Amino acid sequence: TLFRSLNDYLWRECLHLLTEGIDKKTGKSNKQLLSEISPQLTKLPAPREWGTWAELVVDKFQCLQWSSYRYSVPEKYVGAKLKTHISASTVTVYDAGDIVVQHRRRYIENDDSLFLDHYLDQLLQKPTAIAFSKAVKQASFSENLYELKSRLRSKYETKAADIEFIKALMVRRRFGRRDFEDALEIALNFGGITANAIEAVVKQLLIAQTSPQISISQLPENCSINIEHHFDLSQYDSLI
Repeated sequence: TLFRSLNDYLWRECLHLLTEGIDKKTGKSNKQLLSEISPQLTKLPAPREWGTWAELVVDKFQCLQWSSYRYSVPEKYVGAKLKTHISASTVTVYDAGDIVVQHRRRYIENDDSLFLDHYLDQLLQKPTAIAFSKAVKQASFSENLYELKSRLRSKYETKAADIEFIKALMVRRRFGRRDFEDALEIALNFGGITANAIEAVVKQLLIAQTSPQISISQLPENCSINIEHHFDLSQYDSLI
């Protein structure tokens, strides 16, 4: 955050000098000088993320540690040694060449990086730990999720409400934030506050996304139907 703020300040100052600054030697504006030399400029090299590699062991709290800061990983990696790339801005954890998780690198004392998704299974087993979980305190929730939590607390006792909330977060982990948030908003509008209700809406949305779309011209009310209003029954006279 500190480096980002400094870079933003530097960028604003450079833009100010470019648009408002005057070159003392030539008396020309910096903007004019830039337009004159632009044809001679070469392209910037492709951005590169410099850093260092390390093999770090995941502790019993599902974290690997670098420079006194801890970064969470899924539970299945407890005790494993994972290859990790540490740059100035990120900590990226790999398993056999695949990215397990990427954290923003921490610089503030006692500010570990814990992802709530990594601890949902444990919290489901011990829902009373929600009140003390550092991962929960670090997590940010949408307005709809806060509304869901409030409705659950008003309908169920605390433990049951928290269990249902954790189950809802597990639905989000399975289907992704975007589809989950769309489904959650619909579910809340129709009074659905359980994880099963939200999951059912998510699945319906996914089916709708993959189903072939019917054009307006194919709708029944727009189809041309040839209806014969007069019938010739003379051929049946011989049967009478």
